[in-house]
Amino acid sequence: MTGSTFYINQTSMKNLKVIIYSLLVLVLCAANVFGQNWSFGAQTGVTIANEIYKSDPKELLADYNLETKNDPVIGYSLNAHFEYKSKGIWGVSMEPGFMMKGTQSKAGGVKLNLLYVQIPVLSDFYLVDKLSLSIGPEFAYLLSAKRKNDFGTSPISLDKFDIAGIIGANYKIYNNLSAGVRFSNSFIKNSEVIITDSNNQLAGEVKIYNRYYQLFIRVTI
Repeated sequence: MTGSTFYINQTSMKNLKVIIYSLLVLVLCAANVFGQNWSFGAQTGVTIANEIYKSDPKELLADYNLETKNDPVIGYSLNAHFEYKSKGIWGVSMEPGFMMKGTQSKAGGVKLNLLYVQIPVLSDFYLVDKLSLSIGPEFAYLLSAKRKNDFGTSPISLDKFDIAGIIGANYKIYNNLSAGVRFSNSFIKNSEVIITDSNNQLAGEVKIYNRYYQLFIRVTI
């Protein structure tokens, strides 16, 4: 990308702390009132993560051959699980934990590893006894960002705070064991690239977002 320059906006972790603490207080208060309807557990999963490019103007991606630049990477997730189920078909769950995201170049040789602390807050809809659908936001904060290539591993600077949307399904295998799949797409960019042409004139900008698919196993108590 000729003449490209990165502009990074850092976001304070204070915003995420306020959100997490507020949600935890709500969970604890609700559990106190509706304790018999709450379940707790842990879940772990495998993610297929990548970065998505959005440009202004739209044709910029094709002009600079960015449409097929990256391949997905395999990561992992580890979360606690707090779930409230009403007497009807709906419920609410919260899952504080950690997740690996990132991407890698199609040509190989460059890999981006991103470690986030995350907290999905989901509305759950129980279609039948064993099957439920979930949808809601995911709040995340970047703990570590590293670029790995043939010469070694080095830290990089990206936007810290992320908000994404999640949609997924969960199937109960046994009483305390379930499995699920999810799709997540970020609403907030992790970085942006300002593109200039060969005459050093502004051609446009490309914003980069996280995206992942997830397969997970959950155990509740």
